[in-house]
Amino acid sequence: MEKKLISVSNLIKTGWQLCLKNYKQFILPIAVLLPAYLLLYLLDLFIFPGQEMISLLVMALAIFINLWISILLIELINKIHKNQNININELFQSSMKKIASYFWVLILISLIIMLGFILLIIPGIIFAIWYSFAEYIVVLEDIKGVKSLKDSKDLVRGRWGAAFWRLVLPSLLVYVFGGLIALVLTLIFSLGNIDFSALDQNLMFNAIVSLIFIILSPLFTAYGVILYNNLKDTKKVIIQ
Repeated sequence: MEKKLISVSNLIKTGWQLCLKNYKQFILPIAVLLPAYLLLYLLDLFIFPGQEMISLLVMALAIFINLWISILLIELINKIHKNQNININELFQSSMKKIASYFWVLILISLIIMLGFILLIIPGIIFAIWYSFAEYIVVLEDIKGVKSLKDSKDLVRGRWGAAFWRLVLPSLLVYVFGGLIALVLTLIFSLGNIDFSALDQNLMFNAIVSLIFIILSPLFTAYGVILYNNLKDTKKVIIQ
């Protein structure tokens, strides 16, 4: 029986179910992500000698940890999705080894998309969808550099529009959901007097947003991993 590309509604449902049923698996990765980001916001509250240098160092650490945990989440969610055995310690070790190649591919993707937006907006959007699966190919297939970009484009060929909606709509819903939660929490903590021009409220809102989207990061990753595997399984199917 011919396999069809997963529907947007089924992708959203599958991603939510995967994350809700396996939320305990994500506690440790999220706990590793949080400290550096929280420290960045705490540093903004105080002025002291060497603050800028320390902030830069903490920011570099946060970026490094974010790359590491992003790779780990891709591997972890892929194993959950395929009902494979999980050893979290092994995943932490294996994901650490892929940071350099993962970072390099993200740089390549960013440069290509930036060039597309400089030329015209439309090419930038096209490139973004073409190469959006390169990061999963690097992590899950151990295919590096330009080859991962080519394979990502091949995966999307003939069904760019289908891939576009399946990438954009689920993530957009999560952004709206997370944004609304952040707004409600800011409203509660500010006792109903929201004033984003005030530094303390601005920092508080940004900290809440960061916290919420760190917690929701497995959901974003789940959508990408599920769609990537589905595109692989249905590679010969051309969506009209």
